Amino acid sequence: MRKFWVGLLCGVVLSFSIAAAAPDTIQGILYPSKITIHDGNKVKEISTSTGATVISFNNQAYIPLRLFAEATGSVVTFKAASGQSDKLNQIEVFGSSTLDGMNITSSDGSVSLGNIVSKGDNKALIEGTVKINKDIRGKEIVIQAISKDRPTQTSEYVYINDEEINPPRPGDIRSFKALLAHDGDVTYRVLVQPIVHVTTNTQLDLNNPAVEKPIYSFIVPSGDEFQFAERPVIPFNFSLMNTGTTTVDISAVTMTLNVYKKDSSNAANIKALYTYRIPPMAGKLAPRELFEINIPWFLHNDSGKPGTYIVELDMPKQIQFQEEGKTTKQTWNVKLQYGSRFEVTLH
Repeated sequence: MRKFWVGLLCGVVLSFSIAAAAPDTIQGILYPSKITIHDGNKVKEISTSTGATVISFNNQAYIPLRLFAEATGSVVTFKAASGQSDKLNQIEVFGSSTLDGMNITSSDGSVSLGNIVSKGDNKALIEGTVKINKDIRGKEIVIQAISKDRPTQTSEYVYINDEEINPPRPGDIRSFKALLAHDGDVTYRVLVQPIVHVTTNTQLDLNNPAVEKPIYSFIVPSGDEFQFAERPVIPFNFSLMNTGTTTVDISAVTMTLNVYKKDSSNAANIKALYTYRIPPMAGKLAPRELFEINIPWFLHNDSGKPGTYIVELDMPKQIQFQEEGKTTKQTWNVKLQYGSRFEVTLH
């Protein structure tokens, strides 16, 4: 059984008492105590007479971290060690001021976030904390920066800490990072939308010869200049747009993003180092409407080390669709404007 203790005599100390078979062990002495915590006009007591455990080791008193933290109004999260966390248990403590700072809530109540700070000269990277209030499986978080003098800016991808190995669940509190360039004073707004969502493009010149009819599609990688160490994910933006004059119904399309390490012979290795399966894309699109998907490449383990990689979108060569008012389906031979294969170098 794992036990967590916080030292009270020499600052805050976190130590572990692991199972007897573990090579590193300590021996402590049960230490009958009553701890009184004063927080403004609030007083909280922790006592061994009411079931709390306090031990003495090396002239320091230890009590369970969660018990102590929650008595001060904090929240503790724990994730067991794994290869993806360098075999270290992951423990985070969110203080009461951090919890009170999560005051930006999505309109559907799914998430609340706050404590947002900007990084970088152009303020393109923001960090903060987010609380998951409802199930957001199959959805993504979007943050907008609203300014009086400039157009609203939208985040490129909101990464929730460890989401690729520990999907967020209701009740979770996590830190997050997002790419969101903005200048000056802004007000933040948070939205929650399906991973595969529908938007409208009124700016695209449909007379441009490069724009196919009746369907136009492309995928592009993130274009920011942050070093990969500053960002745990590289998003790829996929769009499939109805460029015709009538509503079309797209039959279900399944896609996968694969990442390969490029070898010295300029050929990709056969086995993918990273695979992301995209939720099926299907449904009706009115003229100028498009399916839009932010596809993440999570940078961890072998697919996140410095080097050159091949990133490829695997999708059907043909897509079935049916125009409104017609009884038969048509076939679109898939052609992505910028191709489906990219070479990406991580420094």
